Amino acid sequence: MLALLLSLALALAFGALFESCLRSARDVHPLERVGRALTFGLGGLGMLSMLADVLGLGVNRLSVGGLTLAAAVGLLAWRRRAGADDSEPAPRQLQDGASHAGWRALSPQARAAAIGLFALAGIALFLQVRSGLIRPTYQFDALVRWMFKAKVLATDHTLFGAFSYEEAFGFTHQRYPPLVAHIANLPALLSGHFDDYIASAMFPFFALALVCLAGGALARHAGLLSGALVAAWIANLPLIAFVDNPPPGSGSWSAMADIPLALFVCAAGLSLIDLFRSPRGRAAWGVAACLALAALTKNEGLPLLAGASVALFLGQRSASPGARLKLCAQVVGVAVLVFVALWGHRIPGIPAYDENYYAQVGLEPLQAGVERLGLILMGTELQGFRMPGLLPELVSFRSWNLTWPLIAVLLLLGGKRSLSRVPRALLLLLAVQLAAYVGAYMVTAWESPNARALVGPGGDPLAFLLNLTLGRLLLHLAPLAICVSLLVSPLRASRSG
Repeated sequence: MLALLLSLALALAFGALFESCLRSARDVHPLERVGRALTFGLGGLGMLSMLADVLGLGVNRLSVGGLTLAAAVGLLAWRRRAGADDSEPAPRQLQDGASHAGWRALSPQARAAAIGLFALAGIALFLQVRSGLIRPTYQFDALVRWMFKAKVLATDHTLFGAFSYEEAFGFTHQRYPPLVAHIANLPALLSGHFDDYIASAMFPFFALALVCLAGGALARHAGLLSGALVAAWIANLPLIAFVDNPPPGSGSWSAMADIPLALFVCAAGLSLIDLFRSPRGRAAWGVAACLALAALTKNEGLPLLAGASVALFLGQRSASPGARLKLCAQVVGVAVLVFVALWGHRIPGIPAYDENYYAQVGLEPLQAGVERLGLILMGTELQGFRMPGLLPELVSFRSWNLTWPLIAVLLLLGGKRSLSRVPRALLLLLAVQLAAYVGAYMVTAWESPNARALVGPGGDPLAFLLNLTLGRLLLHLAPLAICVSLLVSPLRASRSG
């Protein structure tokens, strides 16, 4: 337990230092500050652990500790030399022109509602953290991938030994980005021994960071009541708080990488808002960091680079096409360089024994997969089992309550605001990400003995894969989609309404 607390404290301190280099705290809600510090801290320490492995230093207390100290000294020197980011707009001058509704600006009824919503979020997060502390790892993917890799790091001090090259370990997806495994190994670095319970107990804190970051950002941009609403909404999403068994459960305590990816996707989208407000400031570094963290978390984080490029190009105000392309190249280029340096350059040398995802990318497999669109969108029925498609999953009460219909309603209520510059850019980012997922389903060659037995000869195993993964893929997008819908909705709370 002490190792877990020390890991979180170290992450908060390191993340707060990085965040202080990006901008002053004057224009950041305290809740958002905690969320961003935990996001950048967990992600940053994980990247430093990956760097130690890439450099051949071994993932141990000395190497990771030394790199962390060197990074902290470098950040302190950068902050001292650069000083305050004078390009930031004045506090509370929000991008959409809305007034900042703090506690004193709320009516008594709205204040009571905000307190109740924050309490609802806090209770949900408490139960998730408690579950993470008392429940062992049980999800198949978590056991054979993220926890397995964390244990390899704790014992072999590298992922580039026999583990990455022998066929016996092919079931672990050796080519998959291992950032979350490095993060889960942090308590073992501090304590000197690996404990499955403590390693998996790190994962609910990704949900905590997500709720704090989203709630604080919405409080800053759209008012405190909206921030409280988004915090309660995300903290109580069924796939985060309640549904822990597939299909399609994840649960923040189940040591899966889907909620960490949802955190980094949401952080990237909300950081883009600050970059649009201040394109010459340091917010670009925050966006690049979030994009790199997403790419290092799962293969599904790589399409976010393309979505962010579209959002960056279309979300800038009064800039020439050349200036827009330059900013896109700078932000996305930094993220790509970090990904390649820490993991991408290793992928070609690691054999593809299990699922060779990269070999399926291309125009020809995409054209061949067009006939799968009906199955992807609507699902099918196999031997009496209903295998959902994308559209049925969006209205699944078990997975989402009424989340996606409510998002659609709020966007419609937003009217012209939903089509304004910044919301439009963020919605396009989400659309590119979702399109990438549909494309991946179209070209995948995935199958398993369970799938083959269920679909029978000549059947498409994709129906079974959709049942297992659709909810988790949509979970990557849901927090940012919720934030965008509340940013543009006409819901506001002040003394007069």
